Amino acid sequence: MNLELGDSLYKKHKFCNITEEEHDNVNINEYNDNADRLLYSLSEVQEIISKQFQRVEESNEPVKLAFEIELDSRLVECIFPEYQPDICDLETIKKNFQQLVNVLILSLKYRSGYYWKMRQIHLITRKKKPTGNATAYLGCSHEQAHEHPQYRKVVFLAAAKQWIQDNIEFYLHNSEVYKRLQLHKLIDVQIHTKEQVYYWTSIFSKHTYMFNFKNQLISTKEYLERQQFFKIIYYLENDFIKTLGFTTLLINHIGITNIKEIIVDSTFKTNQEYFEFFAINTNCGGYGIPIAYLYFLTCDSTAKAYNDLKNQINTRVQTLREFFIRLRNEKLLPIFVLIDKDAGEISAIQEAWSWTANLQLCY
Repeated sequence: MNLELGDSLYKKHKFCNITEEEHDNVNINEYNDNADRLLYSLSEVQEIISKQFQRVEESNEPVKLAFEIELDSRLVECIFPEYQPDICDLETIKKNFQQLVNVLILSLKYRSGYYWKMRQIHLITRKKKPTGNATAYLGCSHEQAHEHPQYRKVVFLAAAKQWIQDNIEFYLHNSEVYKRLQLHKLIDVQIHTKEQVYYWTSIFSKHTYMFNFKNQLISTKEYLERQQFFKIIYYLENDFIKTLGFTTLLINHIGITNIKEIIVDSTFKTNQEYFEFFAINTNCGGYGIPIAYLYFLTCDSTAKAYNDLKNQINTRVQTLREFFIRLRNEKLLPIFVLIDKDAGEISAIQEAWSWTANLQLCY
């Protein structure tokens, strides 16, 4: 077993085997003539570890120790009587050695007071057959000592929760909520944290924007329907497509007939559900203004599903085309459409505005 201590200690001890004190009472002094062949009992190894950690802690240095330990299968047999190396495959033998190492680690943790981890384990083989030994690499490192955090009472008063709930409709910033709670003496800054206030604000504000916890698309649709000036122009959910398209209030301020140039921009996998997000922007006084959005996802389904009438729209290009046609039906007739090198995008735009729009690629 090789014991490598932290760089600051500049020491390395080498051991060959580790034995159970009850099963092997060999005096280690008999082996001192051969420095590379020292036999240590488990209790002696624990003692070495304990002393080294004590030295490190007294010198206030980072803890860093590593072990290379050679294990004999007889140790496995002592701890796990059901172990049968002659009929087990290599993977099973390796798992048994790992279990043995886990037992040893418990002892190391107890004597050192630190967390130990098995970094690697290798079976020793000869001509692809196990020799009955394994080499395990154990390590422990702790670069910086941290002061134990002071206990703080975390109970958040019911009166403070009620104030947040009663005022959630005003959409106050989290920092403002924290200040107001201090002003009304509903929280104690020495006890209650900003994170607690932010947490309860997020809990009580969910009902203002989340209307369907199981379906994000329906939740977004219901949210937009409750807002002024947003108009849903395309919504579809079938076995292949999930999509939602809408225009913003800015399209009315600009005037849809005044829009002569649009830019189609997209992002992929915008959230954890891997939806694509398309933005339709226009040039208004030199500024890019968003006038419409499309949020959609293409899904895999069965061959039989193609024959279902509800699945007539089942591809990305068809979805984009339908969205652009809906914009055309809203009287959006651009002269120039700026797009990136997306073949599906180009095809859909050509079908929607083929007789009015000139396509221009943006690099």
